[in-house]
Amino acid sequence: MAVIEKEFTHSQQKIFLQYLLVKLEIQLKFLAIQKKLNNCVNGNNDGPVIQSQSVGTIVTFGYGNRKDYDSFLHYLQLFEVKSVVDVRLNPRAWSRKWYGDSIAKFCELHNIEYSSQLALGNTSGSKHWIPPEDQDVKNSLLDVAEMLKKGSVLLLCAEMDSERCHRTEVAEKLQSLTQSPIEHLR
Repeated sequence: MAVIEKEFTHSQQKIFLQYLLVKLEIQLKFLAIQKKLNNCVNGNNDGPVIQSQSVGTIVTFGYGNRKDYDSFLHYLQLFEVKSVVDVRLNPRAWSRKWYGDSIAKFCELHNIEYSSQLALGNTSGSKHWIPPEDQDVKNSLLDVAEMLKKGSVLLLCAEMDSERCHRTEVAEKLQSLTQSPIEHLR
């Protein structure tokens, strides 16, 4: 009977060690995910992990050469957008209608928050996003993540085609922080 007890104890130890190894693997995976989130926001391993319980969708929209707000308003209503975030480095356009202050007034009329996030602008002049200042980007992304807790957020830029615009990268960074779905509009 003592031999059976020793084998059983050895089996228990083996199972316990396997359990510990699995638990350690899970913790290592969690730490790797945490590091990725930090790198996404900070560009390094410093700072807290950003967690957001978002309830909204990240919607991206470029006004292109549109002369009116018709499609813009349609999308705002369709996606029940609570906040419009202007991600242009300079919120101006060929038409005064698409200046930041004009969009802010339009949004106010429709009970939608407007925010110009210059730090999410693009200094590269191409679709590849090079933000003006890394620390400001982190703060802006945190602000937008908070907005997503209230509902859908529309990222606004000039380029109509999302595949040719930096707002796609901004949306992806935001998604990695909030796990919100992304919807690119034309």
